[in-house]
Amino acid sequence: MAQEVLALCDGNIHYGSRLAAYLEQQKGFPLRILFYSDVGQLLKCMPEICPQYYLLSEEIFAALSEVGLPAYKRLFLLKKQSDTKECDSSHITTIYRYQQAGNIMRAMLAQLEEETAASFRDLKGTAGSKIIGVYTPVRRSMQTSFSILLGQLLAAEERTLYINTEGYSGFRTLLGRELKPDITDFMFLAKKEGEAFFKLLEGMVQTIGRLEYIPPASAFIDLMSVTREQWMKLLREIRRDKRFSYLVIDITEQMQGMFQILDECDIVYTIEGTDAIAKAKLYEYEQLLMLMDYDGIRAKTKKKRLPSVQFTEMNFERLLYSELAGYVRGIAKEDFGVGA
Repeated sequence: MAQEVLALCDGNIHYGSRLAAYLEQQKGFPLRILFYSDVGQLLKCMPEICPQYYLLSEEIFAALSEVGLPAYKRLFLLKKQSDTKECDSSHITTIYRYQQAGNIMRAMLAQLEEETAASFRDLKGTAGSKIIGVYTPVRRSMQTSFSILLGQLLAAEERTLYINTEGYSGFRTLLGRELKPDITDFMFLAKKEGEAFFKLLEGMVQTIGRLEYIPPASAFIDLMSVTREQWMKLLREIRRDKRFSYLVIDITEQMQGMFQILDECDIVYTIEGTDAIAKAKLYEYEQLLMLMDYDGIRAKTKKKRLPSVQFTEMNFERLLYSELAGYVRGIAKEDFGVGA
């Protein structure tokens, strides 16, 4: 079956070409992307290409309306105002123009026909959803930097979700903005399963480069009130649905059911320290696993001793160019075959 076509037409060549390139790079995106920078160019090609879907700027949409809109399955209209109102036609979806490309893509996927969306999930999840846990009892171990870096490397090739479970993640200070709603809001709102569950999730996720993440908790007391059953539901829904190829979960003791979460992971990375206190903490953690009969966690754990790295400033997207990146890239290549 031939792949259906999305015609993206925008007079701002820089904006339009970058958005088209982003969509093309998303493995398994269900539509073939063709970019046009003006109405004349689009009209000239339409008889031969016959796109089934359109993504248009307001100006292009107005110009096309004057000569008569072509037939389409769905038309996505990029609006300059954030308070976009629904169009009269049920087959036209308005999307706010000035937001991250990943959010635009998710808004499109939410409205595509069910068989097209299902096709996207099937293609993205053919390898199966893998849950990757990162946990260490050793503090100041660069656990979060390691987790985000690994997630970024995986996201370069497959759709990846990152979840941080720290009570004080520092994200709001580092990113310089408020992050609401957050993971605790999601966990208490996500009562349903299946598409309703993921529609809520897709509406909350933000991005670091191509890595998607749910904003961390803004209050540790809220995080501690999330039950073990709620965490397990999240993990199992993601594993079952397969729209994310990987889930990287940054695990802390502030999670209820921490050991059950670790046991649910396919692989667990535990970061070692070099000093006596760090070694003692790791020893006591491993003894506790033995005492509680969590041999499965011990068997799937890979202990890593990270190279000593000094960050003069923290920028999540710049982590890919840090000294730590080379080390984590080797792990991603060895364990998942990515990041070469």
